[in-house]
Amino acid sequence: MWRIFRIFAGSGVVLISLLGFIYCIRLTHAQKLYYDVEYGSLSKAAPYLIAEACKTAHNLYHHNYNLCNRAAATYWGQVSTTDCKKHSAVIDKTEHWCERGLSENRYKMSLRYRKAELFSLLSANDAADYWEGFVDWQFWSSQNLSILVKYYARAGRLVEATEVLSLLKGHPDYQKASSYLRKAWAKEMSFENSSS
Repeated sequence: MWRIFRIFAGSGVVLISLLGFIYCIRLTHAQKLYYDVEYGSLSKAAPYLIAEACKTAHNLYHHNYNLCNRAAATYWGQVSTTDCKKHSAVIDKTEHWCERGLSENRYKMSLRYRKAELFSLLSANDAADYWEGFVDWQFWSSQNLSILVKYYARAGRLVEATEVLSLLKGHPDYQKASSYLRKAWAKEMSFENSSS
């Protein structure tokens, strides 16, 4: 009886060790691809090569949200340069990688920012609401508040933008944020002047 138990226990240990070894090989290969894309030989490669390497690495190990961030950044870099036929496909791929990364780390700022930029393509108000949710969690960052001023200004929510801007007084991001608000006020004033 004990002999059979030891055989089963030993077989289980061997199987777990083998699965662990395979997992480590996959993880190592995925991390090597990520390193090549972010810092190594593929860092300046064509976007389609970077995207393919990211896809391969993600299929091997899908918990690297920094890899998802790199893939999303690669596609986002193509948004302004692609023709109209491919534009929506590139935006969809950017959103797909943002979602993958955010499913692993919903607080990754660069992924949240890129997702807010995707929202802003459709609705400035939705982008402001989305970024506001992030700022509610990470309210201590002056950079986040500055970005919130930008989204409020784009959405025409100038009172809210002014309130948030007042929180930035004395911070390095104040000038940048106030420039967003000045542009929005100038646009509002020119609209009022043209309509009267």
